[in-house]
Amino acid sequence: MYWEKRGLEAVCLRIYSAAQVNNTRSLGSWLSYDDLIQLVTRSIDTPITGFSVIYGVSGNDRVPVDNSRATFLGYRPKDNAEIYAKDVLAEAAPADPQNQGQYRHGGVFATVPLGKSGVQLMNVVDDKKTD
Repeated sequence: MYWEKRGLEAVCLRIYSAAQVNNTRSLGSWLSYDDLIQLVTRSIDTPITGFSVIYGVSGNDRVPVDNSRATFLGYRPKDNAEIYAKDVLAEAAPADPQNQGQYRHGGVFATVPLGKSGVQLMNVVDDKKTD
C-alpha cells in the first residue's frame, strides 16, 4: 500500500536457510552465502523495486517455491544444493508425514509454540565464510 500510495519501495527477502546443507529439507531451502550476497546487492542496486517479496533460495533442483519474480532484480543464483544430495540422502531417515517441520515453509519453527525458539532443533553447524 505504501508503494502504491506514497512510492515507498521495499524488498522483503524471505530467507529460507543460509546454513550448511545437512538435512533433506535444506536440499530445497538452501541459500548459499555467495547467492545471499548477490541477492542483497541486487535488492539494493536495482533502481525501482516497488514492493517485492522475494524468496532467498539458491538455484536448487528441489526448491519448494517459485522465485521467478526475483529475475527483475537481476538475481541469478549460481549455487545448487544438489551437490550435497548424495551424502545428505544417505544419512537421512525416512520422511515423516506427521512432522510439520519437514514439509511446512517454516521448517522446525512450525513445530514449536509461538514465542519459543526452534533453533535448538535445527542442528546448525557454524560454517562461517572465511574468504
